[in-house]
Amino acid sequence: MRKVCLAQLLTATLAIFAINAQADVVQPLLNQVNLQMSAEKWATTNTANVTVAVDAALDKLGLTTANVEILKKLQKIANTPDWHITQFVRSQDKTGLEQLHVEAEARLPQNSLSGLRDAAKSISKPGEAYTIDNIDFTPSMAEIEQTAADVRNQIYNNAKQEAARLNQQYPNAHYFLYTIDFISPSPISRPGPIMMNKMIALPGAAGNGMTVSAKVIQTATVTIAAQTPVSFQSVGNK
Repeated sequence: MRKVCLAQLLTATLAIFAINAQADVVQPLLNQVNLQMSAEKWATTNTANVTVAVDAALDKLGLTTANVEILKKLQKIANTPDWHITQFVRSQDKTGLEQLHVEAEARLPQNSLSGLRDAAKSISKPGEAYTIDNIDFTPSMAEIEQTAADVRNQIYNNAKQEAARLNQQYPNAHYFLYTIDFISPSPISRPGPIMMNKMIALPGAAGNGMTVSAKVIQTATVTIAAQTPVSFQSVGNK
């Protein structure tokens, strides 16, 4: 029992010494230069997000096979595996007939955009209508995220260049990149600190090879620091 108590007392004493040792560590003083840096780049795209609406009477389109049948017909509008059903609503009209409203989306290249409405009309029939609900030429999330990464790299490089300029002016200071804090703008529907200005294009124009862009702007607070001379550290920590 005495050995256990002595061991616990020794452990507690060593812990106290460790805390005191950490408290006595002198944190180095840093000469800091704080900057705000911004960079921008256009995210471009030559694809569009196409939304198709399907309205059908359930006696014309069986509920159990509706999903499969709709996907088959969407392939006739645009032959791509990228079709995704985003809305599937079953309802009943005032006459008691069962109705089905479906929305599906796909990201399509420019060469697939011409003739979409004619294709939707050609597969429609009484009691089952396919319409092109929307064609959105905004750059995709992946395109915007890649552009945002490029913009961040630009800020990193600018910060490194600024540190190099300081070291040219003060060769004995040995400035280095200390922190980079990216500033988020007001909340938007896209991840990360991105601001967008959409440039809208007409569907016909995009079919002629026009690309649509979104500006990605990134701002960061950058701190470049150098350790102060020992003589100043001793004065500053007294």
